[in-house]
Amino acid sequence: MVKPRLYPLPDFGDVIFLLVLNLLVFALPHFMLGDGSTGWHLVTGQSILETHRVPTQDIISYTFPGAPWVAYEWLFDLFAALTEKFAGLNGLVVACSSIIALVMLLVYERCRRVGLNFPMAAFLVIVGSLASSVHWLARPHIFSILGVYIFATSLESFQQGKLSKWKMLGILSACTAVWVNLHPGFLLGFALTIIYLACALATGILIKRDTGGGDALTKAKWFGATFVSLLIASMVNPYGAQLFGYIGHYLQNSEVLHATNEFASPVFHGQVQQSCLEIIFLLVIIGLAMTAKRPSLPQLMSCLAFGHLALSGIRNAPVFVIVALPFIADLFSQVRLPFSTGMAEATPAHWLESLGQRFRRFCEGFDQNEEACQMHILPVVAVVVLMIASANSGSLCGERILDCTPSPSTMPTKTLDYIRDNHLDPKQGFNYDNWGGYIRYRLGIPVFIDDRLDFYGKNFYFEYGMIVQLEPGWAQLLDKHKIGWILFPKNNQLSRQLKEDRRWKLVCEDQAADLFERVN
Repeated sequence: MVKPRLYPLPDFGDVIFLLVLNLLVFALPHFMLGDGSTGWHLVTGQSILETHRVPTQDIISYTFPGAPWVAYEWLFDLFAALTEKFAGLNGLVVACSSIIALVMLLVYERCRRVGLNFPMAAFLVIVGSLASSVHWLARPHIFSILGVYIFATSLESFQQGKLSKWKMLGILSACTAVWVNLHPGFLLGFALTIIYLACALATGILIKRDTGGGDALTKAKWFGATFVSLLIASMVNPYGAQLFGYIGHYLQNSEVLHATNEFASPVFHGQVQQSCLEIIFLLVIIGLAMTAKRPSLPQLMSCLAFGHLALSGIRNAPVFVIVALPFIADLFSQVRLPFSTGMAEATPAHWLESLGQRFRRFCEGFDQNEEACQMHILPVVAVVVLMIASANSGSLCGERILDCTPSPSTMPTKTLDYIRDNHLDPKQGFNYDNWGGYIRYRLGIPVFIDDRLDFYGKNFYFEYGMIVQLEPGWAQLLDKHKIGWILFPKNNQLSRQLKEDRRWKLVCEDQAADLFERVN
């Protein structure tokens, strides 16, 4: 079969890539840096660059000097620090936005390959992009979004006989060896593999060998072998098997996790992202009801499992989208529309059949054009140009085109300058936890706390919560820690209380923060 001639023109996947990139780099230049965690990841990466080793002791806080610390996202930290060193925060935003845009392009291409028509595929990916944007940040979890895509598509391709067993094993093992050093979300790859293994075993046991049971058991053997290879590949990290214990300890802090916004369940009160999440759940139900084929059991179970994760914590919405969209595409590619055939004999509404024929001709023509436009040159050029501009302080041909910075409405600005210019003692400071990493990055000083929940532990974190919520004894806790200045969000109840307290003086403020000093 002769392959069609390729042309360097963009397909709609390229358009999606550029739309996501434009949204995050130009339309919302503060969005990706809306979380202070990016700061401590950069500081950690800078430490690795300077010392040529992964830190084993805390380098962020002054409250736990020299305490053991597991930097199990070290590879992302190094990636972020290298990018920031050569291209600044603009470059970091461009790089992270490109990864997200690439995943959405790949999801679109996957939906088209299973036979979904262009209008439905475009709608599906746009809705999915909006639903997953709730957790688009310059943080390590963006690599977990890509990892989940690689696992979900590779496992399903092997399930359908479109990928050889050795290729599946090699791809997923290599992916795990990298992913395990980027983000704890590598365990999602284990979960997907277990789902496919369990479904293959159940099919092999419940169905007769001559009707597909034997083939299912053979696949189960290879899914099992893949799982073992993943366990071996996951040992390629600085901590070996201990990494699983560290992650387990992190997940055990359920009381602290439940108090964190990104771990909370989504609130369906009309917000765009949550409404799009509802649409995806609805499309899964409609697709299951209307499809003309039996759905893939492991795909269905993966969709249910990741749907549960998305409903348990809003931060899991992106990985649910990556799993759900190809499943929805597969379901709707087999939906029989009422005007597909024989409409003239079945109903007097001949115009509907005519409309259906025009729609099919449009889709067939679009399919042919899109098949010839698979070089994806435009996304590559766009990323190269933006990285060149980033390395040039955001300017291109003498004109500034990039200004990706933390938003002054959510991150402190003048108050940080005051701390630096007036040489406030960093070991007397008390700060908002989500700003801790950003303060450490901007000022180079140790902080009271940041948002590494697994590091500080439940007791210390609850002491912090007692102060923030003005619970009985909060002032004594400030005395206990010898706090001399406090940096906290404007209009927070702690800030309002300090403005009325004669022991504290508001010395500086900006759009996001109030800075108080203790009155001697």
